[in-house]
Amino acid sequence: MAEVLECWGFRQNTGRVNVMPKGQKYVYSDTIGGIKRFAFGYGATVQTPRYPRFASFLNKWLKDNTPASVADDFCYTAINLNCNYAGARHRDKGNAGPSVIRAFGDFTGGELKYWPNDLRAQGGTVVPVEDLSAKDCVQNNIKRQSFVFDGNKAHEVTAFEGNRFSVVYFTCSGYAKFKEKHVTLLKNLGFPWPTDKRMAKLKRKSF
Repeated sequence: MAEVLECWGFRQNTGRVNVMPKGQKYVYSDTIGGIKRFAFGYGATVQTPRYPRFASFLNKWLKDNTPASVADDFCYTAINLNCNYAGARHRDKGNAGPSVIRAFGDFTGGELKYWPNDLRAQGGTVVPVEDLSAKDCVQNNIKRQSFVFDGNKAHEVTAFEGNRFSVVYFTCSGYAKFKEKHVTLLKNLGFPWPTDKRMAKLKRKSF
């Protein structure tokens, strides 16, 4: 996987404000698959039909390496690709169900901190991410093995040295709003498209 990602021309993405380390104006990040696009509604990103073999490769990799806890059920609409930045503590917006993340490359550090009990209201309100206690997080070496988590809960990446890529498989919450032509395209590229039944089964699991 690392060799393939090294060949990908990551773009300077200015839209992912919630993950940007302090002082940065952009991160190297792309998305393959189906999401809610800023100007065009729900559908496949421009890169997806432009590089179909790349999309198929990413899907084939996860099919062969799905974590055991979701092996029979996991489905998703999109794949987020990240290069050489430590994502600030944040909560994703608009995700449905669990995500699968894995890191690749020649680096040290760069582990994923995750707050599994996040979003439990305290005093009637959800705690801002910056106020969460470090003692409540779990730290995961995602270079060693893939990790299943709820991206809507707080998570961040620790500092690292070297060349680091991460790949995140996730479901856009508006998956039922995609036009049939986009669903057909993505299914043909190997995306295991979500259904309400599959998502309900996944959400019964604890992440």
